Amino acid sequence: MRSDDRSLLDMRPTAGGRFGVLIVDLGSAQVLACQNASSTFHMGSVVKMLVLLFMCRLVDDGKASLGDRVARSDLNDIPGGFISEFSNATIASLSVGELLSVMIRLNDSVIADYFLRTYSIERLNAFLKIEGCQDTEINSSILGLTMQLVTLTEGIQEPHNWREYYDLLVSGHVSISESPRPQNLSHLNFSTPHDLSSLLGRLLDGTLLSPTMTSFAMSCLLHQSSTERIPLLLAPSERSAVGHSIGHSVIDGSYTTINDVGFFRRSPSIACTLVFLTDRITDFRQVNQCIAGLSRLAVDYVLHAESAEQLESN
Repeated sequence: MRSDDRSLLDMRPTAGGRFGVLIVDLGSAQVLACQNASSTFHMGSVVKMLVLLFMCRLVDDGKASLGDRVARSDLNDIPGGFISEFSNATIASLSVGELLSVMIRLNDSVIADYFLRTYSIERLNAFLKIEGCQDTEINSSILGLTMQLVTLTEGIQEPHNWREYYDLLVSGHVSISESPRPQNLSHLNFSTPHDLSSLLGRLLDGTLLSPTMTSFAMSCLLHQSSTERIPLLLAPSERSAVGHSIGHSVIDGSYTTINDVGFFRRSPSIACTLVFLTDRITDFRQVNQCIAGLSRLAVDYVLHAESAEQLESN
């Protein structure tokens, strides 16, 4: 990228907070943008991408199967939740593969917490450490994190699952407290841009998972439904080459983190990883535009490399 493109990173004073950015061109291994790449940030729902990769490894190791059936009653889904995605609303069970796909596409926390509960956070963390993510740790379910940011009516027992939380919410027993809330969540479910970029790079080069599970994981990420952040300024044909996982956190009714982690990939040699983590932000719109702008520049760079490669081959 040109030196003046750093002005996008310099938007952070008006948007507040910290930015963690790492964009790597996988074809040349060149770092296109880097800021706070070794600093820890709260991941928000980006943790679902790690759940996906962990489950794919379990399938590779023969400890799970995409075809395993999960009883609907074990999921504790909320009314109007992910089950409505399926034509037969009375279906008794769903496959692990279906659940992982919907978890990423719809950013579904109910499914993510099911996998964290069933296959254990400890095993997920062990997988991450083995794969070199030394500065990454999952230390809370998504529901557990949510409960740290809200207040229950006095005398009400904390919910054990999302269905119980939903029932408390609709009955008016969940509220935003006037008491001080943590403004920095970087000690909860945290990672660094470096760890996440490295993990994605290994997914894309085929060294993280088997070919079958690599294809499955990438397909899930390529079907993330959000068109904000990384894909925002890309053409439809370019968006089809973007796989990503989004996350955000809200404290006292205001966004404090807006994250997006993913990749743009035309071919094994025409690809880049894009990692954006933030905390303590004050302007959602500017952060969103900054992520989109940097992603646009990175894709332009990769596409230029693709054009140069085609000219050389001719």
